[in-house]
Order: sequence, then structure tokens, then C-alpha cells
Amino acid sequence: MDAVRRQIDFVSPEGKEYKLKEKTATLVVRPRGWHLSEKHVHVDGEPISQAFLTSGSTSSTTPTSS
Repeated sequence: MDAVRRQIDFVSPEGKEYKLKEKTATLVVRPRGWHLSEKHVHVDGEPISQAFLTSGSTSSTTPTSS
């Protein structure tokens, strides 16, 4: 949410300043395919699709701006 509010900045110990530019990049995330299984996560003894993990982890952390 800081990026949406344009509140991201940093000053290094050496004094170098970093901040957002006027125009920022847009990150587009494409989930993995439904055909790929996640061998480490199972439901009812079967591995689930990796797409569930990708979309779940990105949809909750991707801010949108208006």
C-alpha cells in the first residue's frame, strides 16, 4: 500500500537517497498453469494445482490504485 500512496523512500547509511519516480512500473503476475501439481500441498491425499497457491499469494498482496 505504500507504493500506491507513493510513500516509499530510503536513505542509505552513506547518504544516497532512493524514492519513487513520477511514473512507476506496473507489475503483472501470471499464475502457473492448472496442469502443474504442487507436490508439497495435498487436499484429501492428492496434490493441488500450483495455480491455487500462485493466485492466492499474489491476490492478497497486490495493491490496486484508482
